[in-house]
Amino acid sequence: MTRFIDESKITAEQARHVLFHFRSPGGFQGGDYTTDLVNLIARSSPTNRARFAEGFAGYVSAVNLAQHVEGGTAKLQAIAAGKTFAVEISEEDAAHVLFHARGEGWTPSTFRKMLLAAMDTGDAHNLDKLAAGFPGLVTAYRMVRTLEGLDKLRAIVGENA
Repeated sequence: MTRFIDESKITAEQARHVLFHFRSPGGFQGGDYTTDLVNLIARSSPTNRARFAEGFAGYVSAVNLAQHVEGGTAKLQAIAAGKTFAVEISEEDAAHVLFHARGEGWTPSTFRKMLLAAMDTGDAHNLDKLAAGFPGLVTAYRMVRTLEGLDKLRAIVGENA
């Protein structure tokens, strides 16, 4: 079973509560309910953790980050300190989005054409879900709708378009 981790769902407060649970610097103890919740999530099976993720996505993501990702605690400390992480957009992602939206860039594969078409009909919630698996592509898709974003995507593709 794939571990659910969506860093965009983790608030600074949730990061501090999970850091406290794992006795890491930057942690802060939440109330009784929160402390018990984090403890339950940390001890739960993958099936039960998926159920927790339906209502507590931030806490589940934070626990999974701490338990299953090398450097995850450092990321939680950065989140707790209010730092955000930029998503890297590959040249391929930028070129495919440019082609889809403007006829520029490179022709995407059939799968990517279908994925981009699905993004056209999806709402923000579903785009957030797609971003978990395709972070660069979704970020580029969101950027292409502004003049500044369009310029940045063109710069990523550069001379190869």
